[in-house]
Amino acid sequence: MGSLSGESGWVSVRKKPVVVTAMLLTDDYFNRPPDAVQHIPGLRCNPETHEAVIPTLEGDMTAHIGDWIICGVQGEFYPCDPDIFAATYEPAREGDCWLCDGCNRWFPAETERVGHECDLCPECARREAGVEGGE
Repeated sequence: MGSLSGESGWVSVRKKPVVVTAMLLTDDYFNRPPDAVQHIPGLRCNPETHEAVIPTLEGDMTAHIGDWIICGVQGEFYPCDPDIFAATYEPAREGDCWLCDGCNRWFPAETERVGHECDLCPECARREAGVEGGE
């Protein structure tokens, strides 16, 4: 595809095919102990209203039961309405992603796998080795 920089007006474009991870927000999410929930920085859950407030690049957004929480290509999190999710996303083909044996989260194929006897994401590998913080 050529450059769009010289175009004026509306042009048709296609979103690049990228693999992201997503999680369906269910009642179960609010009934789990906090350490069993996928870590989302700054997430605030309200077990009474079953809403989750997620800090996003555009400000705080509220996710409701049935919404999908997506981890984008830059590691950002945001909620997505189930109808929009169904129209926009489909399951990744085999080989496009892998499942971490530590946190049970899906990662894009290009994410580094660590571990000798199992597949661990870098964060779980650090946790298993007793190392805190980043690299």
